[in-house]
Amino acid sequence: MTNTLIDLYCERTAAGFWNEPLNAMSNIAFLLAALLAWRSASLRGYSDIWEKIIISFAALIGVGSFLFHTFASPWAAQADIIPIWLFVSGYIVLLIYRVNQHNPVKTIVYVLLIAVALLLLRAFIFDRFGASTAPDISYNAGNTSDETKALAFNGSLQYLPVLVALMAFSLLGVCIKHAARGYLAAATLIFFVALVCRTMDLTSCEATQGFGTHFLWHCLNGVVVGLLLQALVQTMPPKTSLENV
Repeated sequence: MTNTLIDLYCERTAAGFWNEPLNAMSNIAFLLAALLAWRSASLRGYSDIWEKIIISFAALIGVGSFLFHTFASPWAAQADIIPIWLFVSGYIVLLIYRVNQHNPVKTIVYVLLIAVALLLLRAFIFDRFGASTAPDISYNAGNTSDETKALAFNGSLQYLPVLVALMAFSLLGVCIKHAARGYLAAATLIFFVALVCRTMDLTSCEATQGFGTHFLWHCLNGVVVGLLLQALVQTMPPKTSLENV
């Protein structure tokens, strides 16, 4: 495991901690998004533990992705993937909970329905494209051939359920005229552009002189996460102690 190199991106040309500098340093966008959200929650004057956990997950996305784009190993890949899906799942649950006026029963019902829908979508994607939707973490060290990097849509199809969820929440926000609709719509549009950047990383390698476009995926997703966190903090605050009485 320690001798395995995961080589998926244009910028990586060999083994080495600092072989993907742009891909590594662009993860600061997630840390900034988390820092700004934490500040907004502090200025609001009250928060709750769940909000803080979601903000912490956002920061961990940046840390995990930095580790993946420096060590490029199987354990670093898990450090990259786990915080992303913790943030996505946790954010969806908290979003539904607060939109439904902190009703736990409605939250559970809607979360289960959304989970089933997204799992069916993921199953359809896997059935159509198979293992090519996600990275194979068994590449040998030093093997940086184009063949090892070949994935359907550069592995971006694994994030299609996230795009669908963002589109659904944005549409719902517009329909019910929720205060978060602007944040959600902007996040959806930017996430779509980010997915395009992630998908075209390898095909743009020559045109970008070896830099690729994966770092833009990080930068834009930092904005997406920032918008989603601000939507949560600014338009869906938790109950105050006075409201709980």
